[in-house]
Amino acid sequence: MKYKLISIILLLGLSICSEFVNNGSWLEIIPDSRAAAMGGANTAIASSAYAIYWNPALLHNQHNAQVSFIDLREGQLNYLSMAYAFPLANNTFGISVYYLASGAIEETIYQSGRPLQIGTMPGLTYLLVSVGFSTNLSGFQIGITEKILSQTLANERSTGIGVDAGIFYPMDSIVLGASHAIIPIRTKWTTETKETLQGHTRAGVGCQIVQDLIMELDMN
Repeated sequence: MKYKLISIILLLGLSICSEFVNNGSWLEIIPDSRAAAMGGANTAIASSAYAIYWNPALLHNQHNAQVSFIDLREGQLNYLSMAYAFPLANNTFGISVYYLASGAIEETIYQSGRPLQIGTMPGLTYLLVSVGFSTNLSGFQIGITEKILSQTLANERSTGIGVDAGIFYPMDSIVLGASHAIIPIRTKWTTETKETLQGHTRAGVGCQIVQDLIMELDMN
């Protein structure tokens, strides 16, 4: 009981500190309402089909077919995400689609309070399709996700692929999880310009405090 109380206090303190150094996290659109409410700390406790996004190893916890869906529309901005997970034999498979689109946006540049120039920012689209697989291996759950990305900006287009891997291990009331982009997405634009999107490495520890209360600490 003493060890559990100390763990809770440490997790709480580190979670509060991490909020001050995690600059820019509010710019991300986080799939899964519970994950969004927890500030994106979901690497070890993802409990929906969106596990394919957070940690593919957690797909194995989906014992029944499940669909998750989010649709956001505001002005010129459209966001759609959908994930589907289904068990098959001793394995679990998943597929997800994330789509973000912004139409052309007019902008006005002011100088000394007067409109100086009126222009238009180009529209963009972002489409990410992921296919995942998870299984149990000697008490550990492991998973892998292949991602295909397509982007357009004005009249230019780029495509690329990447691969994520994840691991999950339960220990009584504490669970451990980690996810790593073993192959970051590398894209090539129609202008022949190549770029590599920043990969990720996430690790998380979750603690079941009481029946309906879970705390998680994520390190990115």
